[in-house]
Amino acid sequence: MPTVPASAATTPTSQADRVSIYYQYVRGLRTKINDLFLAVADCNYDVIILTETGLNDCIDSLQIFGSSFSVFRCDRNRINSNKTSFGGVLIAVNHRYSCVQVRTCFGERLEQIFADITIGCRHLLVGAVYIPPDRSHNVELFDEHVASVRELCDIASFDDHVLICGDYNQPRLQWIQNADDNVLIADTLSVPASSAALLDGMDFMNMTQINYHRNQLDRTLDLVFCSDNYKPNVNPAVVALLPVGTHHPPLEISIPSRREFPTDYSHGTDDKPGLDFGKVDYELLCSDLQNIDWDCLNVSQNVNEMASKFCFIVQQWLQANVPAQRPPKSPAWSTSLLRKLKRERNTSQRKHRAQRSLESKLRFQCASNAYCSLNSDLYKAHVMRVQTNLKRNPKSFWKFVNSKRKNSSIPKNVVYDNAEAKTSAECCELFARFFESVFNQSSATDAEAASASLDVPLDLIA
Repeated sequence: MPTVPASAATTPTSQADRVSIYYQYVRGLRTKINDLFLAVADCNYDVIILTETGLNDCIDSLQIFGSSFSVFRCDRNRINSNKTSFGGVLIAVNHRYSCVQVRTCFGERLEQIFADITIGCRHLLVGAVYIPPDRSHNVELFDEHVASVRELCDIASFDDHVLICGDYNQPRLQWIQNADDNVLIADTLSVPASSAALLDGMDFMNMTQINYHRNQLDRTLDLVFCSDNYKPNVNPAVVALLPVGTHHPPLEISIPSRREFPTDYSHGTDDKPGLDFGKVDYELLCSDLQNIDWDCLNVSQNVNEMASKFCFIVQQWLQANVPAQRPPKSPAWSTSLLRKLKRERNTSQRKHRAQRSLESKLRFQCASNAYCSLNSDLYKAHVMRVQTNLKRNPKSFWKFVNSKRKNSSIPKNVVYDNAEAKTSAECCELFARFFESVFNQSSATDAEAASASLDVPLDLIA
């Protein structure tokens, strides 16, 4: 049967050496959108998994996660549920990681979603699932879920890892400790057939259940399965993104250190920051442009090489004279007091992570409550100001509205003609292939370039 190390949560891991995953059963988000938006903006999680979100097509993911996360959702619908309220799952991945949704041939009747996250030279295949109580005894559904996980395991290489989190609603499934090898195993005596189907299927794929933290009723409803070639740490969340219910304590899951599972933080930063032309000294810019020696272009007789050199010179000229754009350090509603409370909260949080004592927990909760309360009040006041100043400053109003409903940034992943691009250079190549059909040829000959130059005014040619 699936096993779990009893000491899985005892190994400390620094923030810099781990991929941090947050999991919580939330029981509906429609009335908590602003609260979660503020919490996500302040958290440092790499992946956020939520079950029973209660979302639908009327609510855009940008309203909750802003533009900092790629969000994959499976909302409740007529195919995966007989009910219309609540339900649904989502996976949000920080934009510094490349990720794509994984679609399986099974599980259309299930509220589940899967994502493939690129971390360094490896892949982390993450899944979220919610089995509602009225379907928790349906063996066929559990078989379909197991078949979906099997597809994930089939596409994963030896160095890749699979992690499945979800509320399976199997309260009779208990986990007991085996004193001989210091692990926890599933107590399969008198369990429903659905539980047996889940455990047998996961065990066949060497998937291990690693969450042994129980709720206030001494039960474990939220299960975390991982592939057998690695063992993440699972702890109760130090701070919850949303209020915590009796049956579902939120979890923090830490992927092992970079030494064992290298993390690539370069993705998302391969795009150099934009240039801030609003802070340019244009007289100095033009003077520097006039001092450029363009004779270096005449060294080569190939027009393509000349064009490449020209672009390189212009790029170097812009980078040397135009400052880079800097993201805002604080949200629009921030104040000096709010920033002070945030520093105090972060300090107490680090101490609690290290000590895990009741005193450090109470100190952190006090600091966190003070910060969250002021942050919420300031955000509400900011929204009210934006609404009140609509007539006087409509640009600010629509900027706020557009930030909640559309994203103008270039996607991290582009797919065209069965080819997938994960970096800016690869994206440009795919776009070039897509638009190539509208050009007669990819490059011009020297004769054609000379002919085209006849239409250029003489005073523009160096």
